[in-house]
Amino acid sequence: MSTQTTFHQSDKRWFDWLEEKATVFLSFEKVAFILLILAYVAPVWIEKYILNTDGPAHTYSAKVLLDYLFGRNLPLYRQYFDLQYFADPNWFSRFWLMFLQVFFSGIVAEKILVSAYLVLFPVLFRKLLVQINPANAVLSFFIFPFLSHRVFNYGFYNYSFAIAFLFGFLWFWKKNAERLHLKNCIVGMLLCTIIYFTHLWGFIFCGLFTTVIIFSDSLVKMKAEPVVEILKDAGIKMLKLFGMMLPGIILSLLFIKTYLLKEDLFVDSAQKLLQAFFKLDVLQIYSYREHLPSRVTAFLVLSLLALSLFLKFRKAKWQKNDAFLLCAIVATLLYFIQPSNLTVGAFWSFRMVLLPYLFFITWSTSVNHCKLVKFAFGGAAIIISAYFLAIRLPYYHRVSQAMEEYVSISNKIPKQSTVLPLCFNYKGNMPDGSDVCPEFWKFNHAFDYACAERDAISFSHNNWIPLMWQADKNPFDKIGMIEGQPPGLDFANYPEKSNGGSVDYVVTWCMDKNYWWTNEWKDMQCQLDSNYTLIDSSTHSLAKLYRVNAILSPIEQ
Repeated sequence: MSTQTTFHQSDKRWFDWLEEKATVFLSFEKVAFILLILAYVAPVWIEKYILNTDGPAHTYSAKVLLDYLFGRNLPLYRQYFDLQYFADPNWFSRFWLMFLQVFFSGIVAEKILVSAYLVLFPVLFRKLLVQINPANAVLSFFIFPFLSHRVFNYGFYNYSFAIAFLFGFLWFWKKNAERLHLKNCIVGMLLCTIIYFTHLWGFIFCGLFTTVIIFSDSLVKMKAEPVVEILKDAGIKMLKLFGMMLPGIILSLLFIKTYLLKEDLFVDSAQKLLQAFFKLDVLQIYSYREHLPSRVTAFLVLSLLALSLFLKFRKAKWQKNDAFLLCAIVATLLYFIQPSNLTVGAFWSFRMVLLPYLFFITWSTSVNHCKLVKFAFGGAAIIISAYFLAIRLPYYHRVSQAMEEYVSISNKIPKQSTVLPLCFNYKGNMPDGSDVCPEFWKFNHAFDYACAERDAISFSHNNWIPLMWQADKNPFDKIGMIEGQPPGLDFANYPEKSNGGSVDYVVTWCMDKNYWWTNEWKDMQCQLDSNYTLIDSSTHSLAKLYRVNAILSPIEQ
């Protein structure tokens, strides 16, 4: 036997072994998918606190709105807040946080909402991929690195749910596009209306990308059917899509007229957008250690895309599922041309960069890949997902520990008080002085959990519809830039400036460890020394509670 023949036999044995392992892996991939969902949900319930930047503020706002609904604490709330109701497309998370707080604490209500997202997004994304090509279901594992992205960790729950619902609606359309009878149209209308009340841009994306799919389907039919019939079919589908979206369209026009448009629009530089695109910084939420898996995720998805393009265009035939390639192209163009300050929302480059990658994965699923390719990319997606989780687990615990210390002083705040939380390190401090989250602000609104439990007025609450500050009570006008670093505030004179408002309690977080050399810090310390008395400190003195002298007892004074 020649040496060359021996090598060929060795290569064949190696190839057969890999194919055998790939077959075993693919037979268990559905179970692995479920286990990975559970692994991502588990930390939410293992740790006492989860903390996403605006999450506590949403929980607090929902609690106050629930109290309004049931007529609780109204004399206090009406001194400070006005309700402004109109067609605000951000009611989804607010409604569920209100509803869940009927039965659970605010912290548990938010855990349930977050868990629902962590389950729904991968399930809906996988359903779309399976609808496109069941043989490539393993590629749905790529959703996990994109699951807990930076936008979600900013506490932008509505936008995150809206992206999940977008892919859910595309699955619904893909499944029912050729049988849009009355029942399916009504279901579609309900889905579109839910998406509108989740996020306006999710609703716009829903209409845009479904229209792209209708257009692409018409291109596929060009060679097989008369043009008149193709245009008629496309027109009917567009009319039905318009009918599904009509309630949301009307509400969108009302909202845009009332609240949306901004004049200071600008587009980020091409260099900045390209860097964010290829580095996938949106996946980094805690530490510099997430830089590597973020870049590897971008490389893997783009490699899968390149391979799929190579396999696809060897045949050079446009097919029905290639609509998702067109969606990917449109999403990429939108990312590079959209103004960064398009609406009252923020961080638009981070929001928009998610869509091209998710559509790259979606379209790549439509291409027929061999077992070894599916094994390689599916396995790599699992490894990267597990690596992200392993990096983040210690930070979940650090955040929960820090939160326990932060809110430990809240029990000495009487119900229905007014509270000014002053955070001097949005990354948080551990007792040893290190940051809780080295690369991410988490503690902006953290004390709102305690304010919700104490039925208190939180002066860190922003003007978020429908819970709006009365003009003469708005702390951001009358006290100063509460969210500054360091905060530069005049809270001692708030009663005079606000026609009778009061700052009963001031809570400081990490004040002794940060900015002590600044004039702002010295001025606030002077206000505390002159007008307030320290009544409690947390275990490591990271959190301190001050009570205004006007409500101290004679003994305490």
